[in-house]
Amino acid sequence: MPSQNLIFTRNGRLEAESEATFEGMFDRLAAAEQPRLLLFMHGGLVNEEVGIDTARKLMVEFAPLVQEGWETVFPVWRSGLGETIRNNQDELATEPGFVRSILRLAEWIDSQLGGGAIDKAFIAFESIDTARLELEKWDDIDPATVEERLARKAGELGRTRNVEGLTDLHLGETELASALLADPAFVAQFTGDLPMVDPEMRERVLAARAVPLNDAATMLQSAEPGALVVALGIVRAGYRVLNRLLARRGHGVWPTVVEEVISAIYLDQVGAAAWDQMKRDARQHFDGGGAGARLLDGLARIAGTGKQVRVITIGHSAGSVFTARLAREAVDAPHSLVIDQILLAPAVRIDEAVGPLLSGRVDGLRIFTMSDAYEQANHLDDSPFGQLYHRSLLCLISGVLERDESARYPDAPLLGMARHLDPAYRPTRKERASLDKLAAVFASHPHPVVFSPTPQSSPPGSQTASRRHGCYWGDSQTLDSVRWIARNGMTRTHNRSTT
Repeated sequence: MPSQNLIFTRNGRLEAESEATFEGMFDRLAAAEQPRLLLFMHGGLVNEEVGIDTARKLMVEFAPLVQEGWETVFPVWRSGLGETIRNNQDELATEPGFVRSILRLAEWIDSQLGGGAIDKAFIAFESIDTARLELEKWDDIDPATVEERLARKAGELGRTRNVEGLTDLHLGETELASALLADPAFVAQFTGDLPMVDPEMRERVLAARAVPLNDAATMLQSAEPGALVVALGIVRAGYRVLNRLLARRGHGVWPTVVEEVISAIYLDQVGAAAWDQMKRDARQHFDGGGAGARLLDGLARIAGTGKQVRVITIGHSAGSVFTARLAREAVDAPHSLVIDQILLAPAVRIDEAVGPLLSGRVDGLRIFTMSDAYEQANHLDDSPFGQLYHRSLLCLISGVLERDESARYPDAPLLGMARHLDPAYRPTRKERASLDKLAAVFASHPHPVVFSPTPQSSPPGSQTASRRHGCYWGDSQTLDSVRWIARNGMTRTHNRSTT
């Protein structure tokens, strides 16, 4: 009789307590006439307790499939980082230096947009709570209107398009730098040890205190070195905001302001290093001896006996990094190993996913994610940071956490964000190449992307009503779709030859 299997991994390898469960699962699959396995990979920002609770709830939902002959497996991986990240983010949201920086930058951005979007009086308040109601007025401004306003300043902005090439002198001569350095509340926050500031910025502050910045030496006569260095970073962030908005690579005016201040000064505090570690951990499952590598080896051995082995991998959020790697590593597996992938709000980058999806090892593909309007409305939560950054987790990953070869990558195109799949999106040349390949992938799969909430007329297997990033696995329509796919398949390839 098939079973439901809860296993634990660390750094991609099975924990000792899961060895017997893992081997027992393969014994049952090898003995089955029609081996079938459904694997659910949760997101990376959950602790062990939540991972176990999610698995147990899904065990109830998938029990009918087990009765029909499916093995199910629920790895719990990279647990504990989520709590640390959320605590750090909430601490940052109440840190006076951060709040003062984003308020001052917001005031300057509003002036660059022609003014009138926010009440300038809010800048007098130390607390973000009083300002937030005014700042949210930006959510009502159409992106095209923002672009039109900035287009009038295109000539003036032209010399700042190469933001990273601007000198300290140019940055220091701006109105924004003057406003920051004339603000006693701002200066006071950056004269001490700067405990929340990223190490790179802290080193620059210490260097400036020891040896004045050449391009800004005259300003140092009246500015505290630490405040000056941070102010220059905020000005650079301001130009990045304008350029992103002009290129339609922002996530709304206010969220983009928050993203760029974080990227300039507070990356570690919001979990950039932890996000990189989660992605590494997902991929480490396929290193030698890793749980993913052992999974594929065992399935390939069974398929090598002449049996058709059907596998459905469900990847939620960062779990999609795991499923992408699985498709890549399965290239040499027997063709009788049939792999379907169901992705729920996938947080994997398009350029990292498209190669594995083109490998020919993904027989069926279905992506469930939110429409852009619902994505923007899906704020993180009611925590202090969620109230300040009123966008979704995918927006935060795309706007702040993703890096491309260690370089910042604002608005990194994610497979689970509708805005990046929209024909109106403006990609770079490199991104366009990835999107063209993705279009080829989608062309070979029926209903490859399902945007929530779906119309009532949507076909079975393509229905979802989830309106939050973490709720797909708790949404009855999404679960009905998963069960339907398990019973009926997605593509014609389920009947292909096993030779």
